[in-house]
Amino acid sequence: MQNHLIRIGQMWPVKGAIPADVQHIIGKRAFKKSLQTADKTVASVRSVLLIAKFKDDIPQARGTPMQHLDYDCLKKVHLQLSAARSNTNTDSDALAGIE
Repeated sequence: MQNHLIRIGQMWPVKGAIPADVQHIIGKRAFKKSLQTADKTVASVRSVLLIAKFKDDIPQARGTPMQHLDYDCLKKVHLQLSAARSNTNTDSDALAGIE
């Protein structure tokens, strides 16, 4: 994650890019937070903790691969797949593509 101190007027907020694979989970493309200072040196010191928190949020958002999936939706798909397997009219090549 690239991070920046950016100057907006007299203030120095910190901004960090969010990796594309977790943007939909976090709900934004970048973290941005005001550091409540016009002094770049103070902003630089304050940004260290925020950047660390931003970086900690990324693995949490990634979580486990199944964490963000809807259980009810997965259950419905499983039931439909089971029904398709037991149906003799189902094309076996179509099932192979799903499994």
